[in-house]
Amino acid sequence: MSDSSEYCGDTFERFNDLSIELHSRVWKMASFIPRTVSIESDMRFSNRHNIDMPHDMPTAYTTSSGVPAILHVCQESRNEALKHYSLELGSHLELSTRGSIGRRYTFFIPPTIYINWTVDTLYVPRVIELIYEDSPNFVELFESRGLTSLALYADAEMVDFAFSILPVRGALKEIILLSCSADLAEKLGIIDFVDIKEIPQDPDWRKIGGLIENPEGQGAWNSMLEGDHRDLLAYLGYPSSERTTSLPKLRLCEVKR
Repeated sequence: MSDSSEYCGDTFERFNDLSIELHSRVWKMASFIPRTVSIESDMRFSNRHNIDMPHDMPTAYTTSSGVPAILHVCQESRNEALKHYSLELGSHLELSTRGSIGRRYTFFIPPTIYINWTVDTLYVPRVIELIYEDSPNFVELFESRGLTSLALYADAEMVDFAFSILPVRGALKEIILLSCSADLAEKLGIIDFVDIKEIPQDPDWRKIGGLIENPEGQGAWNSMLEGDHRDLLAYLGYPSSERTTSLPKLRLCEVKR
């Protein structure tokens, strides 16, 4: 008889003896482990920043978050995970040539970013580099997919632009505003957000509020720094309601180093 106190490791060797129904429950639970999925545009495939590109190319979206591990365990886990993860942010661009023989070309970049919209946090460190003429309507995309958590870098120079991709309708439950730089977040393999314990009063956060074009927005930002988030949510377009649970939670965070 084995000693029950003996350490058995991290493996469960009898997993294959379980029923298929239990397998599915395990894989489903693993598919709902929250992840932070960063989204950026890949400048290597754009002539907006690459003079070697002779023609316009569709925007290529990339992530540093990798493919969910559950998709690589086995075929059974992959089949279950694909019920909850979707491949997103492919893009295409149609071009026509001029002249007597007009030709039409379609450039297509397939989607490569896996997202579980129900539990994953979408992290957008550089909104200004994400949106171009051929880009999808991110507000409509987030609302239709049911995005629940969105993290944005609170760039003092472009705060209004960052706010422009916030979905007002839909399932959004959490807005994370970050004080870190995008370069720092890019260097981290795993992105984790830590709430700032004390209400920030430093000049950088105050500067952001001062650069909001609308005076009403400036006042709402300053109220947010004092701990009252309702005015800022109203400024961003979220309908006021006596049931505060219907409004997304606003978090001020920094990236965990």
